[in-house]
Amino acid sequence: MKNLLVSVIIPVYNTELYLEKCLKSVIDQTYEKLEIIVINDGSTDNSAKILQKFASIDYRIIYINQKNMGQANSRNNGINIAKGEFIIFIDSDDFIEENTIELSINLIGDNDIAVFGVNKNIQNNKIVDLKYKNKTYTSKEAYEMLLSNKLFNYSPCNKLFKSNLLKLNKIFFPVHKGMEDFLFILKTFFYANKIITTESVFYNYTQRVGSTSKIFNTSKIKNTIEVIKEIDAFVNQTNQIKYKKYFINLYYSLLFDTLSLIIRYSHKGNTKENLKKYFNEVKQLDIYSSKYFILLNGLNTLRFIKFKIYDLILKRI
Repeated sequence: MKNLLVSVIIPVYNTELYLEKCLKSVIDQTYEKLEIIVINDGSTDNSAKILQKFASIDYRIIYINQKNMGQANSRNNGINIAKGEFIIFIDSDDFIEENTIELSINLIGDNDIAVFGVNKNIQNNKIVDLKYKNKTYTSKEAYEMLLSNKLFNYSPCNKLFKSNLLKLNKIFFPVHKGMEDFLFILKTFFYANKIITTESVFYNYTQRVGSTSKIFNTSKIKNTIEVIKEIDAFVNQTNQIKYKKYFINLYYSLLFDTLSLIIRYSHKGNTKENLKKYFNEVKQLDIYSSKYFILLNGLNTLRFIKFKIYDLILKRI
């Protein structure tokens, strides 16, 4: 497979401290037939200068400059431009091992997706965060394991995709500020014929230390609701009734994550207002009905009860 082109898609937004390491890890790959699509998503730091420098020294880099439209939009632009038989996504504050693409190409064979392990990189110390076995899965096996949260993650970055899987099935990232990966990975696993995993750990996720405190942005509420609605529409369109239980639990996991963010990071004095806005949105979803209680697993049963308790408290204050 040495003559097959691989498209590497890297969205960039204000990652000047990590960008050179990311780009160098791609440029120095043992597999050389690459097109490296870097999309500067309106960065306001020195990311653009770094990208221009690297584009001037490596002809394989396709440099795109756009106004800030979000990571999903950047990745979608990369998919549309990509000419490679394979596509791999890398976040611009992460990096990959030098033989990642060569070994992934050799591994994938007639499978549609190759999945590899992830290191958590904390202050240049690598800790294995996710590791697989050398194994091939049918679409049904892999999809059910993804839904039941038993093996696979929802990140697009530790996977090599056959580009036809994405383009023929029109699989793109929903344009939200966050959680866009869920629907993308659901669709790729749903439409794939076979998926292969390797015990090799190639992807290095950078966990930033000492970041500034967060303030909850209420747009997160809208994004969570929209993602759930889009996933549910996909489930209904593809007649996945038998998996409804798994999806209900996924929705409650997403909802509870957002609830936790509201409680932890709302600006002082805004927590009550944010919670009321949140519950007003959640109540519009069918899954908030008590009739779905029997479809919840143990963890999400507790979450469901907590939702009801929070709702009751808010009505009384």
